[in-house]
Amino acid sequence: MSEMLLSIGSRINWPAAKLIEAGVSSETVLAAAAAVIVRECHDQIDGVADRVYTVSASRSARYVRKEAEARAFLAAAEPGEADYPMLAAESAAREVTIGTLAGEVIAAADAYTLLAAGVEAARAAARIAIEGAGSISAMQIASREAIAGVEALVSG
Repeated sequence: MSEMLLSIGSRINWPAAKLIEAGVSSETVLAAAAAVIVRECHDQIDGVADRVYTVSASRSARYVRKEAEARAFLAAAEPGEADYPMLAAESAAREVTIGTLAGEVIAAADAYTLLAAGVEAARAAARIAIEGAGSISAMQIASREAIAGVEALVSG
């Protein structure tokens, strides 16, 4: 983001310094800048996180359903195939047991949960760092550092 600010969805075409010269308090300018930079930072963090998950709503719903079936299957005393249609269909296609597939699904879901927790922590920390910065340039640096941290988390 440049020194230009966004306010209530429309671009203000004055640099921050000009706004201050025009009588807008520096606190108001910094608060407006922080709101924009936080939103942009969070959008970029979400984009990085989307690379390791899915941006398909139907696939996301299937993953949630498969995880629920997998956890229920492994918790059941005597699981029956008919109670787990997602797992039964995929295990037949892959020629593995439902129990093996359930274990794989849960391992993948648990790994993603750890990654997602790191992303959420990074988003929260980014907001705090940006809002606590004393200048627009410091806010931009905090945003870039937060995004880089999520890039490293996702890559690693």
